[in-house]
Parts: sequence; structure tokens; C-alpha cells
Amino acid sequence: MLFRNFFPLAPLVDSGAPGNRQPQRLADSGATESQTQRKLIPGKVHLLLVGSTGVRVRFSADGSLGAGAVDATRDVVYGPWTVFPFIPEEGGSTYVYAEAADGTSAYECFVVQYQS
Repeated sequence: MLFRNFFPLAPLVDSGAPGNRQPQRLADSGATESQTQRKLIPGKVHLLLVGSTGVRVRFSADGSLGAGAVDATRDVVYGPWTVFPFIPEEGGSTYVYAEAADGTSAYECFVVQYQS
């Protein structure tokens, strides 16, 4: 007997958000920040996938915060290899900013929309 996969693959396209399935890479070195370039879709499950270096992350509704958006005393640190699911909210978390947790290492993480 053949059984269907219990967890089917997520759909590849969301007609309401062209390009939303493409991972958004946040990477740089040290305290140099990077951010998602496209606004995240509110109400959809997204994943923050952290690489081999921990990152300090800020979720914001403003896509134009620029340098200094991530604060060492306010924002959340996610350790290496963290997979963090979250749901962006309009007016609160539609952009993601990141920098190295230790402020010196090269870092890399990705934001991916999981749910259509």
C-alpha cells in the first residue's frame, strides 16, 4: 500500500504576494545590520532560520529603520541553528532586522514564508 505524505509540501506560489516563497537572506559581519527587503505577509506562518552564528533580531513594522535598528539591550538573541516560527502582524512585525549576537562574528539567517 502507498500512503500519502502526512505533511504535504507547502504551495510554491501565493498570488497575493509575488516572490514571497523566496527566502530572504540576512547576512553580514559583526554589528552591521541587515534586514528583509520585502514586507512579510501578515497572518501567515514564517520561519526564521539561523545559521552557525547566533543573531540578535528585531521585528518591526517599519522597513526604513536603517543602522541602529537592533539594540543590544532590547532585542532578542536566537542561538545557532535556531528554527523560530512566527506570524507577522500588521503594524508590528512585517520586517526583520538582524546582526551578530556577539557583535563581531559573521552571521547568516533566512526568513521564509511557510504558509500560503
